[in-house]
Amino acid sequence: MDNFLKSACADIYSKYKNIFDRTTIVFPNKRAGLFFTKYLSEINTETIWSPEIITLSDFIERLSGKHKADTITLIFKLYNIYRKHVKTNESFDDFYFWGEMLLNDFDDIDKYLVNAEDLFQNIYSLKEIDAKFSYLTEEQLEAIKMFWTSFNPEKYSKGQEDFLVIWENLDKIYKEFRAELEASNMCYEGISYRNIVEKIKKGSLDINSEKVVFIGFNA
Repeated sequence: MDNFLKSACADIYSKYKNIFDRTTIVFPNKRAGLFFTKYLSEINTETIWSPEIITLSDFIERLSGKHKADTITLIFKLYNIYRKHVKTNESFDDFYFWGEMLLNDFDDIDKYLVNAEDLFQNIYSLKEIDAKFSYLTEEQLEAIKMFWTSFNPEKYSKGQEDFLVIWENLDKIYKEFRAELEASNMCYEGISYRNIVEKIKKGSLDINSEKVVFIGFNA
């Protein structure tokens, strides 16, 4: 890691030192940025502006324009919306584990730019699955078909009934949750990514740097 950062630092210094005041360098974590700053101070022999050094998560949050809320706040907001739609007296403590999974699912929906309205449907007709999800691969279509064809509307199990009550409300929960976060200028990570993609499509993304350099891999 040290040798890689030293090499990266030397390369960037040789190429961009004259525009460091207009350069942003993005790292997966703060630790790498601290070492990069150390190496930069070692090779620099003149007075120059330092480039902006930032983590990927902070960079994404800034471009998105939304404040990333902590997990407890997000799950508490989700809990209130969930109770309203599912009509349950489940305590927050009991909901927390389920809420964390639901939050992760919503995060994936936004990171992969999935249409939530398409996703949260009860679809029993194989032809309807083929028509609605034609953009998926054959393997993905087969997985959806196997799941939904296991449901028999004439004899649901208790578990299936409970699942369907929640599933049928997930699109409403997702949309209301997104709307409440939007009103509070808050987000989870997936919303940030989705917002940036939407800004790119509209041509309204303002990076505010002449050069952006990404160093290292992010999960």
